[in-house]
Formats: sequence, C-alpha cells, structure tokens
Amino acid sequence: PELWQIPVCLRSAATGPAEAPPTQCVLLTERSQTFKFKNLAPPVNANAGSKGYYRVAYAPPVLSAFSRDAETKLTPAERVGLVNDDWAMVSAGISPVGDYLSLVEGLKSDRRRAVVDTYAPRLETISMNMVDDSRRIEFQAWVRALLRPAAQEMGWQARPGESVEAPGVRATVLNTLGRAGRDPEVLESARKLARQYLANPLAIDPSLADTVVNLAALEGDATLYDEFLAATRTSKSPEVYYRFLFSLAHFSDPALLTKTLEYA
Repeated sequence: PELWQIPVCLRSAATGPAEAPPTQCVLLTERSQTFKFKNLAPPVNANAGSKGYYRVAYAPPVLSAFSRDAETKLTPAERVGLVNDDWAMVSAGISPVGDYLSLVEGLKSDRRRAVVDTYAPRLETISMNMVDDSRRIEFQAWVRALLRPAAQEMGWQARPGESVEAPGVRATVLNTLGRAGRDPEVLESARKLARQYLANPLAIDPSLADTVVNLAALEGDATLYDEFLAATRTSKSPEVYYRFLFSLAHFSDPALLTKTLEYA
C-alpha cells in the first residue's frame, strides 16, 4: 500500500561515458508511469552512474548489446550495477542464466576488483546449484576459457608495479578457476603451494593463502587431510588455525567429509 517516490536517471550507452552522453532524469511517483525521452540512442542504461536505489530488468536485446560493449560503454560502477541487477533477475526466475553468462563473458578483459568480485563468485553458485551433471563438463570448459587469460596474465606471485587491486583479483580468479572450472593446472599448482605453505607460512603470497589451502583440499587425499588437521593444532595464530580448520569442509571425499562432521 505504500508508494515510494524514486528518482530515476537514464543515459545513452551508445557512446562511452567519457563522451558525456545525454542523461535524463524523472521522478517515479506512481506504481506505473510512462515517459518519453529525447536523444537517448539505444542501448539505454536505466541507472546512470549506478546511483539509483532500484533494480533494472533489461529486455534480452538490451542485455545482448551490453554484453558486447559493457567494457567500453559503461563506467565501472555501471558494470557492477548491471551484473548485480541481472543476477537479481536470474535469482528471481525472471531472466535466464544464459543471458547472465553472456554478460559476464563481455567483461572478461576487465581487471577491476569490484567487477571481478561481483561476477566470479556467482559462477561457483551457478556450478553448485544450476548446472546438472550432463552439462558440467561443458560449463567447466566455459569457465576455464573465460578466466584462464587473466590467470596466465597475473600468475601466482605479485609482480613489481602491479595495482593495489591485483592481489585480490588474482585470488578471486584463481579460486573461481579451481572451484567452478576445476582447472587441472590451477589445482595442481595449489597442491604444490599448499605443501610449501605447510612447511613455511611465508613461502606464498599471504593474499593467496586461503585460495591455495582450499583449492588443495578440493581433490586432497587422506594424507593431506591429516596434515591440514594437524596444522590446526600447531598453528601459532588464530588466522592460520581457522584457515586450516575451515579447509576441512572443502575436501570432496565423502569419507573425509564425514570425518569433518564427526570432528565438529
């Protein structure tokens, strides 16, 4: 019964944000209103600057256009807002997940942490809850094709002169590649680095410690499980203790998961 007055600003995404495209704002005061706009060449971003407190449900052709040009025609904030809005539509059963994946594919060259952290964790959610066994291999291949270029570009070690966002992006990309993509090279590297980390906590980049330990656990055997469990008893800091403790839930072997439940 209660109506909110909502300011809505739209802008043309036909040109890049630096070119000052026309923006027009209206005030929604009714449940449903129709407005006429001038000089807004399609596609139109219905939340200019991603400053509005509302969701936008875009028609499939508009999403398709954004999938092709989001990196050049939308600001970083608008890209985050667009991905969040479409994920909300997928979660509500309004938009097909395939449209969301196409949108994500259009952002594969974006290395901004806010953008990568918005879409990458949801690929694991899709893998766990939306992909059935008949399509799992295909989906994992798609994730690998999407994220391998970024992983190969960034590697496992910090590089001189890289941005302050790079460590976070690296961890997110590698974690998603390992979990949603089951990338064999990433999982193998994680197992090797986990062994090094067990021997010397300073052996790996601290920003990758959680990623390394959890990915190593994914396909880890009983020997690795026992080593991680032992590490909870010998750790010298709460951070390391909880890192190894929580990793026990990431093993895939049912027998080891049962052991974790009994331990808990």
